[in-house]
Order: sequence, then C-alpha cells, then structure tokens
Amino acid sequence: MFFTISKILVWFIYPLSISFFLLITALVLSYLRKRRLFYAFLFSGIIILYVFSIRPTADILLSPLEHKYLIDDKDTSIADAIVVLSGSGGEKRIIKGVNLFNKKAAPLIIMSGVEEVVNCLTRALGMDYG
Repeated sequence: MFFTISKILVWFIYPLSISFFLLITALVLSYLRKRRLFYAFLFSGIIILYVFSIRPTADILLSPLEHKYLIDDKDTSIADAIVVLSGSGGEKRIIKGVNLFNKKAAPLIIMSGVEEVVNCLTRALGMDYG
C-alpha cells in the first residue's frame, strides 16, 4: 500500500509534473476567462520548466552528489580498466582518467560522452584514441 502511494505521490514533486499541472491549470483558467490567474499560472509553469531545464541548475543540484565521490590519489593499485563517465566537469574527469592511464594504473581506458571532446582532449594529452 505505502509502496504504491509513494510511487504516485513522487510525481507531484518533479518539476516537469509541476510545470504541466500549472500549464493545464492555466488553460482551464483561460477557458473560464480568469485573465490574471491565467497569466500567473502560465508564467509560473514556464519559469519552473525553464529554470529546471538549464545547465547551471543541474550543476547546482548535482554537485553535492558528485563531490561525495572525489577521486582519491592515494589508492593507485592496478585495475582492469579505467572508466571515465561524462557529465558535469567531464573535462576534469577525462584528464584525470588519462593521467591514471599514463601512470599505468590500468591497461585499458573506457570513456563515455561526446566524441569530439574525447578526441580533442586525448590528442591534446598525447594519447592515441582509436
């Protein structure tokens, strides 16, 4: 019972759901000719949708999660592979991954993300990317 309710209620806190609710409410208010409330709900829905869609907001919300798992330079044991995930601060991750690869921390490096950025950075750091 609680599981089902929690899965339904969580949709009421997502920015996209809130924006859709505000925009649908604005449409209803437009139909009822409530101009002032229509504009308030319309602009609120658009602003919430915009603010939560831009990169700086994503960086602010994700940075506490990402900073929990900082790279530890003390443990440089040999691994099977180095995996570099793209995302916020991807350039730093790629450089760190390439530096670990150059220190022979692993015989293989796997990178995700935009092909051009990976190509450019690996070439700039003197590594053959294929």
